[in-house]
Amino acid sequence: MIRRSFLFITMLLFVPTVTAATFELSVEPELGIQSGVPAVRNDSVFNTCFYGAAQVEPVWSKRNGTRDFRTMTSLHAVKYAGGPGELDIEEHLSLEREFATHTTGATVGAAFHFLPTAYDPTSPEKYMDYSIGCRRKHSGSTGLEGTYSLNLFDDVASTRFDVRNSLHMSIGKNFTRYLHLFLKIGGAWNLSNTEGAGYIQPSGFIGTTILPDEKNMLLLQVSESCAFYRPVHVPVLATAGRGRRQRVDTLAFTLTASKIPLTMLYCDYGRELTGRATLHFYYLCVLFGRGRAYTPAVSHQCGVSLEWVKN
Repeated sequence: MIRRSFLFITMLLFVPTVTAATFELSVEPELGIQSGVPAVRNDSVFNTCFYGAAQVEPVWSKRNGTRDFRTMTSLHAVKYAGGPGELDIEEHLSLEREFATHTTGATVGAAFHFLPTAYDPTSPEKYMDYSIGCRRKHSGSTGLEGTYSLNLFDDVASTRFDVRNSLHMSIGKNFTRYLHLFLKIGGAWNLSNTEGAGYIQPSGFIGTTILPDEKNMLLLQVSESCAFYRPVHVPVLATAGRGRRQRVDTLAFTLTASKIPLTMLYCDYGRELTGRATLHFYYLCVLFGRGRAYTPAVSHQCGVSLEWVKN
């Protein structure tokens, strides 16, 4: 399954090179510190760790009249000092078409995720993700937009298979040339062949973008979601130890709470250094509960990243 999936991603990667598409490369190294990092997936111990991260995104695009074809490869890796690491490899193909009153788009993609520190306790440690999505955005000052995506999750270590649906409606408005406000509401629902892995998660986002001048930007965003799980035991395969001591254990999460709240505050200040490089300072605060009643955990994260784009 993994070999076929990576072969599919590789084939998608070389499709646009044949059509002589426009190329763009984005590279973003990052350094920071984060609290609330689970030492192991049973979340019995939370640590504060320094981390290093890097994201590379080559993009090919080709425009033909009102149609815009685009393919994007994304590689994102995170390593915590003295702790676990995370890895995401994604490939997406998208097609957009502009009309007089609106814009429509469709996306298909495949991805491999290795997420031992995910906030969702029902998430597998390693899994493939196949996705399709569609969006429609109306022209005008309000910028009304609707998106729907369907994701198929295939657990690498077991026979678990999930189907996740996500539906959101968003609206944004420019009050002045310096101030933009946006609001998004919707939710996700997950169906799984593993008991206890299914859930319903309504969510809402509100935020603002402030542009005092051409070289500075401030982004503020607050989101609130509430996931409803069935209170059962969820077995998850997890890797523990290093080197020769590494082993695979089966950990059982006891989802004793009927809902797991998730609140997020995100702040980002961006300063353009050159036409291609932008320096970002950010802060992220997440309040989450990993299946334990009345014991929410808080994760604080702050860091700095350098975004470099080559057209």
